[in-house]
Amino acid sequence: MKRIRAELPKYRGLELDKKDIAQFRVNRLISSTLPRSREQAGFEREICELERAERSKANLPAAQDAYPIPPCVFRGMVAGTDSEGGYLVSDQNAPQAFANYLYAQSVIVPRSTQLTDLKDRIAITQETGKLQVHWGEEAGQATESQQTFGSVGMSPHELKVTTIVSKHLAQQSDPTAEGMVRQCMMMSFAEEFDTKILYGTGQNNQIRGLAEIAAIRDNALSYDPVDVYRDDLTPATERLGKANAADMLAWLIGWEFHSAASKRYALLENRRMLGIEAVPSSVVANGDAWLGNWQYLVTGMWGGMDIMTDTYSLMASGQIRIVGHYRVDAAVQHDDAFVQIKSD
Repeated sequence: MKRIRAELPKYRGLELDKKDIAQFRVNRLISSTLPRSREQAGFEREICELERAERSKANLPAAQDAYPIPPCVFRGMVAGTDSEGGYLVSDQNAPQAFANYLYAQSVIVPRSTQLTDLKDRIAITQETGKLQVHWGEEAGQATESQQTFGSVGMSPHELKVTTIVSKHLAQQSDPTAEGMVRQCMMMSFAEEFDTKILYGTGQNNQIRGLAEIAAIRDNALSYDPVDVYRDDLTPATERLGKANAADMLAWLIGWEFHSAASKRYALLENRRMLGIEAVPSSVVANGDAWLGNWQYLVTGMWGGMDIMTDTYSLMASGQIRIVGHYRVDAAVQHDDAFVQIKSD
């Protein structure tokens, strides 16, 4: 069993009151990048510059041509309540605070140990070898043993998403238009982050996914893609049970695996498989299934989102290119807490 033993540096960013959060509009900020529109978002630009100064103090700078949005703006955007910035987010798109909107679109991040508002690179201390306990006589000498420790390093990786909107949409500040822009960007972030948590190569600036961890990759199980039997799955539960990691399990399954398992009577019913929650998702390779104790996956996020706009390259078509930047990483505390099952 491995536990986090670290005091983690936090970055809270610029703090605003509820009134200022309610007044902040991402669409207005974007449309202000158009020619002769700069004065439209004087408030939003001022907030972004104050946030840039806060990040500079924390050695967490934003690109000079980007608009760093304070994390408190995300935390404060609650749908449906005007006084809390609710009308910045579509009622149908965001039932929770915008800071948690990524989680609402994700199947993996909500089940992980989440470290948010990080400031620097971090190293999480792990207990890799436990103390030996034995029985002995009252006056007998205790057998000596020594704990061993390791660490998991986490550092920010740039996750970027690009979207193109019309100038007309960008100039709207109603809930629907604002919610559309936010929803599209955050759904893209969530899907890509989830996918790379499982299958990231660790190269080309990607995070290293579970499938690239040798202890998980080399011990993957297999099944016949034509049909899935209970005996194909029980070794996974047994393995996690022997590793003392079977207390909070969940299956993540691809849709082809879902179809194959659904053919077997009583194997997959009511989103449960072998009595364990089973969640089908497009982020899982079609023929794959993952069983894990997802609390041993640590996901980290550094600061808030930065937004950059390009109002010139698509000027002829009346469109604006928007690029969002998010800094994330993921690490595994306990390799034995995850099993991959692949088709033969």
